Amino acid sequence: MGWLKSSFQVLCTVACVTSLLVNIIILYNVYPWVKEPSFYQCDWPDTQENHRRLMFCARYSHVTFKELCRCNDPWPVNISPKPLKHNQLNSTPVAIVASNRAECLYRSLYSVLSADGANSSLITVFLDAPFPDPMAVAKLFNVTVIAHSLVADIKTFDITKESSTMIRNRIDKHYKLTISKMFDMFPDATQAILLEDDLQVSTDFFSYFSQTADLLYNDSSLYCISAWNDFSYQQSSRDPGLLYRVDNMPGLGWMLRKSLYREELESKWPMKPQKDSWDGWLRRPPQRKGRECIMPDVCRTFHFSVGAHISSLGQQRYFNTHSFNKLPYPVNINTEMMTRNAYEELVKKMLRNAMLANHLVSVCSSRLIPDTTNVTYALYIKGNKTLLDLMSCLELWDVDYRPGHKNMWRFWLKGNHILLIQCPESEYCSFKPDSVFPIEETIPLFLIFYRKYIILALVFTTAVVTTFITAKWCRCSRDSEADSKA
Repeated sequence: MGWLKSSFQVLCTVACVTSLLVNIIILYNVYPWVKEPSFYQCDWPDTQENHRRLMFCARYSHVTFKELCRCNDPWPVNISPKPLKHNQLNSTPVAIVASNRAECLYRSLYSVLSADGANSSLITVFLDAPFPDPMAVAKLFNVTVIAHSLVADIKTFDITKESSTMIRNRIDKHYKLTISKMFDMFPDATQAILLEDDLQVSTDFFSYFSQTADLLYNDSSLYCISAWNDFSYQQSSRDPGLLYRVDNMPGLGWMLRKSLYREELESKWPMKPQKDSWDGWLRRPPQRKGRECIMPDVCRTFHFSVGAHISSLGQQRYFNTHSFNKLPYPVNINTEMMTRNAYEELVKKMLRNAMLANHLVSVCSSRLIPDTTNVTYALYIKGNKTLLDLMSCLELWDVDYRPGHKNMWRFWLKGNHILLIQCPESEYCSFKPDSVFPIEETIPLFLIFYRKYIILALVFTTAVVTTFITAKWCRCSRDSEADSKA
């Protein structure tokens, strides 16, 4: 029996060693950081740019930043964007508001530096705390990075353990410190552009703001210029050269006047916990004071990551299908009609010439807008519920109420331009013919969505009940006939 025991021990030892070797081989092939990184043998030219690249790739996973750390044709670190003709942003700083998300910052910063007209000397990354990873990304691209002290201990920091109120308050403070510091760093700037580390910008991002900068500077009725449109999705946008005025602050890539911030907003910026976040606060009437923002028909920023207030489901539903201008060249934008008076005349002219949508059907009906193209339609609705129902059916922004221009929203549907007017709140309801009644949805939305199935179920139930009653009646008749014969 002794030899059997010894053989068993040998077999166990061999099995353990074999298992260990197999695991090492798997780790060696699946996880590249276990073996010596290949970028150490890359034949990169001996330049200051590649010194920064080597230091960065040696410290961080070259799987995460594989485009940057590969030996053959790596992405550049010193990016040389195309110059911008008639650039009106030569003294306009750009702030990227960021936190401990190095991968997000890398994608965002690379897109900003690659956009036509980008000037790295005007771009600054602002962190809410001195997190080493995003700081390394900023230094890799030789971009200035400023770190605030809004996190007590970055080593033990865990955002999942923070309440939503704490997160909102930290972001509120982060924005206040960022904007104030930015205008301190660039005292000659008359305006500034604000971005976040989960935003990718289009090639014509700076061209868009360069063409609209004079509007913000000269028109006192404007609050901001935004690169984002809440209602601009792939199915509801069409013209990258088209602009809108809205009673809202869309955010997600926007330009702010220095005078507005210094004279009105800075002293009362919310630094204590509140119900709304900083952008909700900016949208309130006491701050906006009846002023409007400019936003594009096709967005110049793309929101690509989950965040403090956005879940993975929210990102998938509301942001992944958003419009994003992918044209590789600057788009000419018509700004002449965007001043207050000119825009009013434009809207009124469009309404006078607009065709009427089908007001005899639900807002979710496919017959709401005829199967035409390049036609302008006026659609009159009643109530916020009807508005949100319409947005849900069109798969647009339906999370909450986002103002349009004087309770009028513009978007595209089936290749047609839609003017959506909410009555009686909008002054444009005066263009509605007396014979037309605004559509009002009082039925719960799920009944609208599933009305076909509900009708089929009712028909089926009616058929079953009718068959049962008929069969029962026939059976009773036969029994009665048999009894009479008996």
